[in-house]
Amino acid sequence: KIAEKRFATSFATYRTLPRAVEIAKRTMASAVPESNATTSSKAVVAGYNFASTEYAECFRDLPKPNTDALRESALMYLDTFDKQKWYDDPVTTLLKGEKLFSPQTNLWITKDALSNANGHQYFASPEQVNDLKTHIRTYTSPYK
Repeated sequence: KIAEKRFATSFATYRTLPRAVEIAKRTMASAVPESNATTSSKAVVAGYNFASTEYAECFRDLPKPNTDALRESALMYLDTFDKQKWYDDPVTTLLKGEKLFSPQTNLWITKDALSNANGHQYFASPEQVNDLKTHIRTYTSPYK
């Protein structure tokens, strides 16, 4: 149950992009099974490594970012960040653009890398997890 709750919450934090799907397809297509002479197991070798030339080729023709503006906006965000917001507006699972709120019993405290409390998060209920699974199984991308 906990794994399903974590999956549902994690799934909601990702956004599917057509380019990411294409990258995943390339990765799967380029995975090469290799036999190990000493065992009967097989290993899968990825077609590229993160940040390699092959990986970068998946992102051709992207506009050059304005790093100065990005840096300035990131620093401004950090300077004005409201730590209370993550308590007042907890992380929730999203399904079809709608927040799925759960009972207070599914409200958990989130922690940073040093195990300090830094906000709240709603774990999806079992019914919501089933709704997410159904959506995942039946979803058809508009980007074909």
